[in-house]
Amino acid sequence: MRSQYSGITFSLKDSQCLLDPKHELKRLVPVGGVAKNAVWIQMQASVFNMRVSLTC
Repeated sequence: MRSQYSGITFSLKDSQCLLDPKHELKRLVPVGGVAKNAVWIQMQASVFNMRVSLTC
C-alpha cells in the first residue's frame, strides 16, 4: 500500500508543476477517505514540503 500511496503522491506533485507558476499552493486539504490515513497525510506533507490541513 505504501508504494501505491507514494506513486499517487508523486503524481500529484507532478501535476502541481503543470499549474501556472504564478499560482502558489500554501497548503493541502485532503478530503474523503485519505484524510483518515495518517501515513499518507505525512507522505503528502513531506513530498510537497508544506502544511497539510485536515479542515478547510
